Amino acid sequence: MDRVTFLTSLITFCILTPFIAASLTTFAADYTIPDTHPRIFLLKSDIPALAERCKPGGYNADDYAKMKRYVDTHYPIPSQGVTSAALVYLIEKQLGHPTDTYVKYLKEHILEMAKGNMLKLNHWHHYQSMIAADWIWDEFTPTEKRQLA
Repeated sequence: MDRVTFLTSLITFCILTPFIAASLTTFAADYTIPDTHPRIFLLKSDIPALAERCKPGGYNADDYAKMKRYVDTHYPIPSQGVTSAALVYLIEKQLGHPTDTYVKYLKEHILEMAKGNMLKLNHWHHYQSMIAADWIWDEFTPTEKRQLA
């Protein structure tokens, strides 16, 4: 590369770099997730508001009713439905409804996945099982928690 080409390239780079950086910063700012966006990962403090929206007459009532109906008619819980079942458990528990059936089937599924194949096989539904385990963690006995460790 000759000297003129090098200097031209250097000057072009110095001029364009601030503009590119500014445009990328603006581009990233356009994708800031608003507080109202649904979350995959839930905080315990999020559950009361979520349950309120899922109650009859709430903003998410129709969608929640469909999800609950799916979970209630698919026992034992299939791998692809385990996070739905855990979410129904969280909401039903918050609303003060019985959750024994959900706990029973979720624990069976999650403990089966934890028998050594949850991560070894690297299937996407194993990660769903890990999320579900976190959501129902308080329902596991100390012995079951050691199995999941």
